[in-house]
Amino acid sequence: MTKEEKEVYWKDHIENGFQAYTLPPYMKDGVILWVTRGIDPGSFLMAVLENDFVNAVFKADHNNLAKLKEWAHFVYWHLPAPCHGSIERVKVWKGLSDD
Repeated sequence: MTKEEKEVYWKDHIENGFQAYTLPPYMKDGVILWVTRGIDPGSFLMAVLENDFVNAVFKADHNNLAKLKEWAHFVYWHLPAPCHGSIERVKVWKGLSDD
């Protein structure tokens, strides 16, 4: 699969997940850029991706706060496993790790 084909695949997969979990649409582009290019999606999503739900609660706006359970399901089922789950995994995905 080419890089372009992977981007199309992940974009479609993420869009389907956003519809399934009725996540705030204004968050979608940040998730797509994170998955396809490793671009930081913002403090709330970084906390979610790092599995830091205490900080996610404090950084969430009212729409995302109401959807924390849905975010957990979405991340687990719709994002590639290496791009979330811990600070270390997020650093590797972003290209900031020495690993």
